[in-house]
Amino acid sequence: MSAAPRFTSLPGTKVSAVRSLLLTSTGIITLDPIIGGGIPVGSILLLEEDEGSTYSKLMLKCFLSVGLSCGHPLFIATQKTAPQSVAKELMPSLEETNVPEHKLLPKDSQDELKIAWRYQNAPQLDSTRSSPSSFSQVFDLSQTVSEDTLGKADIKYFPECFDKDQFTYDELFSAIQTVVLERHHVDHPKLKTVLKIGIQGLGSDLWQGDLVRFMYKLSNLIKSSYACVMITLSTSCLDPGTVSRCQHLADIVLRLDTLSPGDRDHYLNEYHGLFYISKQSSMNSLGVHIPDSNDWGFKLKRRRFIIEKLHLPPELQDSKQREQDDSIPRITCGGGGPSSKSAALDF
Repeated sequence: MSAAPRFTSLPGTKVSAVRSLLLTSTGIITLDPIIGGGIPVGSILLLEEDEGSTYSKLMLKCFLSVGLSCGHPLFIATQKTAPQSVAKELMPSLEETNVPEHKLLPKDSQDELKIAWRYQNAPQLDSTRSSPSSFSQVFDLSQTVSEDTLGKADIKYFPECFDKDQFTYDELFSAIQTVVLERHHVDHPKLKTVLKIGIQGLGSDLWQGDLVRFMYKLSNLIKSSYACVMITLSTSCLDPGTVSRCQHLADIVLRLDTLSPGDRDHYLNEYHGLFYISKQSSMNSLGVHIPDSNDWGFKLKRRRFIIEKLHLPPELQDSKQREQDDSIPRITCGGGGPSSKSAALDF
């Protein structure tokens, strides 16, 4: 309990009173409540990539963007492209773009506010205490941060230059370990911020070495530091056994499943894919956070990435189909034969 005042001084974080955890945002305001309020500091979030890695890369950029906006130091690692190019694609927050937040809210959310207008001024109960800096922020996907902002930010890249075709997991871990031990270990006397580490395309053929061994060493390092990690995992390049062991070593495991135009029916037409929660964090608790639904979908607007509960309407058939169903003989609790319209008991 004595650590709480120290926690609240860190920018872009909040303390969960339920599990006594220091949380940071994923950068997606619709995702934070689903996983228990945010990503616990000292944990690893493993995101299984979708086909083409389009949406997983977008979620990684949101994670790094909120860190940049809150003044967190960043560590970006990828071999699919230059890590500097990932930093150039980070998005600014609404406070920096001066775009009204209601213009980025989905239409359903605006309608909901109109219906519940009488509750807008009512106090809301929250089991977390936020730091002075904003925790959950909304980002405009149509814009990127300025070069001046990137120049002032504290960002480490891996690899810093592509002087060879492939890099090993040991080299990546050594680079992360150096940054963590210098400034973000729990024993550091001048700790004032949280390190955000983003790794893209782990498990692809561009990396060499033992992936499971890397995950094991990284998990032990992060648990004793003020840092959190988001990893996008290329499951298509790995065998199921390796994927399962990586999931076991991560604290939170999420999966994206994109829907092709042919897979969408008229109920899922507004969604670009399905969102699955494979594992929730159990840090400082005997149980895990249980969201109010297991069915989630995601969609990409022009300016926002939204994860929301699937609202599937009941299957409504036309009158002709209902007439055909009514003409089918039904079994009653009486004699076991076809029922008539005058039957008193009919199930």
